[in-house]
Amino acid sequence: MPTTDLIEDSRPSSTEEKKKLPKHIPQLDGLRGMAILMVFAWHAFGAPLMWSGVDLFFILSGYLITGILMRDRARQQPLARSMKIFYLRRAQRILPAYLLVLLLFGPFLHVNWGRLWPYYAFFLQNVPYALGWVGLNLAPLWSLAVEQHFYLIWPFLVLLAPRRILAPLLIAILLVEPVVRGFGTFVFHSSVAITTLTFFRLDAVAAGAAISLWIPNADHNRARRLAGIVLAASMAIYAVLLTRPWFNRTHNTVAFNSLGYSFNILILGSIFVLVLLSDGILKRVLSNSVLRYLGTISYAFYLAHEIVMDWVKQHVNGRPAIAAVTMAVTVAVASASWFFVERPVLAMGRTR
Repeated sequence: MPTTDLIEDSRPSSTEEKKKLPKHIPQLDGLRGMAILMVFAWHAFGAPLMWSGVDLFFILSGYLITGILMRDRARQQPLARSMKIFYLRRAQRILPAYLLVLLLFGPFLHVNWGRLWPYYAFFLQNVPYALGWVGLNLAPLWSLAVEQHFYLIWPFLVLLAPRRILAPLLIAILLVEPVVRGFGTFVFHSSVAITTLTFFRLDAVAAGAAISLWIPNADHNRARRLAGIVLAASMAIYAVLLTRPWFNRTHNTVAFNSLGYSFNILILGSIFVLVLLSDGILKRVLSNSVLRYLGTISYAFYLAHEIVMDWVKQHVNGRPAIAAVTMAVTVAVASASWFFVERPVLAMGRTR
């Protein structure tokens, strides 16, 4: 999860606009902070459309991981070494907070771990949630499964396949997934399955990966203009569709399952490009210390917040009070995870 400056203050020429972006992009930390606030607003208040913060996390992940893989590819290392380094980095980033949350809270969750442990050990967490075997307190873990499944295959393609086929492959995923979700509506009678099962949700990660391949060779002025046009058009069409009763996620309709998630990806992907290439007020807002800190601790926050909220609801009444206490406790838990577990493990990896 890189954090560096993106664009210098001076106005580059059109040719200079195509230069490589640096690794440290502070506004992406802030955008990650916004994503966790969206997810929190959905779970705490049921705020409309804020569930799509998970899609923003997927786009961020696809962008950042593909960038790392492309840099590994440029080094032309042996495949075995590249894959070893990649999966060690993923393990260092994913496992410490994940294991901490499960060990800290797992014994108190009143779930049948004897039946469920293989799903959580082998990153199949979306299956028990989609099938209704676990409650909301474990719900956020489904997205880990989607990401890990994508990264079982994508690194091999990036490192081995001709580069010319990568972008068409990602575009194919973006086009096929709406059709898959549409057909899936007739198989699964719950929107939860469409939302969480891997083969329905690959397009958000693919969108981030596509942006990672596109932006380094794009004219940034044109990219900003294109993102602005796509954003405006997508938001206008989406707003009209959302007024129709047959375009509703919780009703598990073919129309929403086919197009709703795709419109989210178009909107959030366009915003992502604008944030990525911003050198004005958008960069300053998302680079503020509060949002960047939330972005830094967002992983453990995401894993723990529903579990904490479930506990708080047993002791506190009223949505605002529940949200405030949950936010405070979860920030404390996530901060402890970052400073005492995640950051030291990541530092160990960098010293090797």
